[in-house]
Amino acid sequence: MRVIGLRVFSNSVVHYCIIEKLPDDSFNYLDISQINIPLSINRPEALNFTRNTLLDILEEYEVKSAVIRIPEFGRTINGTAIERSYIEGVIQESLASSTVDNFLAGQIAELTRIAGIPKTDFKKYADAELNFPTIPDGLDWKKLGIEKRECILACFTAFNL
Repeated sequence: MRVIGLRVFSNSVVHYCIIEKLPDDSFNYLDISQINIPLSINRPEALNFTRNTLLDILEEYEVKSAVIRIPEFGRTINGTAIERSYIEGVIQESLASSTVDNFLAGQIAELTRIAGIPKTDFKKYADAELNFPTIPDGLDWKKLGIEKRECILACFTAFNL
């Protein structure tokens, strides 16, 4: 089974991670990357670009479950709350119209409940105070950046949808 975890931190970048659970219950990290939305295009074109790019990624990797890590209400990152919410909405619409079987847009409390991660540990994992236990050899948790770490945490939530 292949899952994707997504996190929008700005109005121009969608971070994502795709992980596959193998028959022996081990995990294969297929992709940890981002969609860079061109700043030179207007909002409708940017949203369309995001939608089409995400649908291509979902199809290429045959993703079956997805989680979008959304911010807590009232929180803004670099003052981009409105633009970010447009992108998160397009991501949800893209997931709904794709071949993905299950998806969720959730905040920390919901993700930790579904993933079985203690809520206090989520922020410690995201901030790299704790190393996440299923990171493959050669991948340095602390060097990933909070965006990618949150995508990985979202992936592990997606396995439990």
